[in-house]
Amino acid sequence: MIAVSIMKDEGAMPQAELDARGMSFKTLIEGEKIAQLFHVQGTPTTVFINSQGQVVASTRLSDPEDPEDPRLEQVVKSLLTD
Repeated sequence: MIAVSIMKDEGAMPQAELDARGMSFKTLIEGEKIAQLFHVQGTPTTVFINSQGQVVASTRLSDPEDPEDPRLEQVVKSLLTD
């Protein structure tokens, strides 16, 4: 998993924010070209890419533990079982 930072505020430290939240994946900064490639219209956006390099799902949901909206967790589980 890789986070891609786009449109960041001056002085923002996206990797430090992820680290503070206990997330261990790395952040690509200045990722505007990547965002364009995957047609990202806003943040947060999560794009799931399978081992063949195909986009299999995309969502604007951001909290995998939200008990009110389990869709992000369902997408991840379905990808892990395929």
